[in-house]
Amino acid sequence: GGDTLLHQTKSIDNAMEPRWAEEFAVFEYEIGESLEFKVWDRDMGGVDYIGKVTLKPETFMESGCNMEYPMEEAGPNIRACLGLKIKVSRQEEYPDGPIPEFEVTV
Repeated sequence: GGDTLLHQTKSIDNAMEPRWAEEFAVFEYEIGESLEFKVWDRDMGGVDYIGKVTLKPETFMESGCNMEYPMEEAGPNIRACLGLKIKVSRQEEYPDGPIPEFEVTV
């Protein structure tokens, strides 16, 4: 629990909207703990913290999740999201995601 690193994704170079598409099992999870996902940017200038998403257990423990979550600490006037799919041990498939939608301004 606490600040234990459960997984670190590979780095994706030269992408403004990176998609990791990584799947991994988490065995060290303690029931009742929140999951925190931190996003970092690594480039020639170094490593910069982008933001985080914290999921409370009631968000995913019942039937998993499949949606985009707004990132906290992304900076003033910055809207950043992190898409996550989580299935719990008794699930065969990930839950369905939200119905795609888009806005058009004329």
